[in-house]
Amino acid sequence: MKRSQIIAYMPWQLWDFALDRGIAVLFTAGLMAMSIVWPGHIALSAMMPPEAVTMELLKVAVAQTVSIMVVIAASGMVANDRIGGFYRFLFLKPVRQPVYYGMQFFVTLAGVLAIGLILLSVFWILVGWASPAVPLAMIVVTYLALGGTVFFFSTFTRLDWAMLVLLWGASALSRAIFADSAWYQATKWVLPPVHHLDKLRGALFAGTPVDVGGLVWLVGYGMLFFVAGLVVLERKAIAE
Repeated sequence: MKRSQIIAYMPWQLWDFALDRGIAVLFTAGLMAMSIVWPGHIALSAMMPPEAVTMELLKVAVAQTVSIMVVIAASGMVANDRIGGFYRFLFLKPVRQPVYYGMQFFVTLAGVLAIGLILLSVFWILVGWASPAVPLAMIVVTYLALGGTVFFFSTFTRLDWAMLVLLWGASALSRAIFADSAWYQATKWVLPPVHHLDKLRGALFAGTPVDVGGLVWLVGYGMLFFVAGLVVLERKAIAE
């Protein structure tokens, strides 16, 4: 199939995302953000100048909502089509599965960024102006890191989000409890670099230099899983 024909799928993929998961992402993240921003604004306004309150609230909202947005958006990307039998209609035309779902992965990222801008617009109206650069950057990095991992699991199980929580949760727990142990030092490069998300967010909001090695590790880890997912789709029939 020609490139132009493949690209023609993108608006439909974005529409499917909006109906299937986009509304859920918007409402879930919106409710979470409101539960943070409203009481936080009241409490912090008595302690900080207005500009400091705005940035502090945005920092907390980003920390609490972005990962949830990504997990909801990326979950079931392949598994839902397999379970629902939609693949029978999607691939009536000769479209390679890795190409279709690889495009879906990045279309979903565009959708999450659009939702992020909607939520930021509400924040600007209710609280005040703050640059969108850091929140949008955190959405991109978190999506590539977590979303790539979810994508891989989605190629063979409907419990893709649970596998992600198990893997990344185990990594965070291992670092918290066994950081100084020999086995952790030997295996930490295989485990997800959970701590670098917090480190990156703190550096971006503080305006301090970013740990480039940690950023590369974060994105590279997720992209390695993403590519592994494409290999699975290339070699394994989706109906299996």
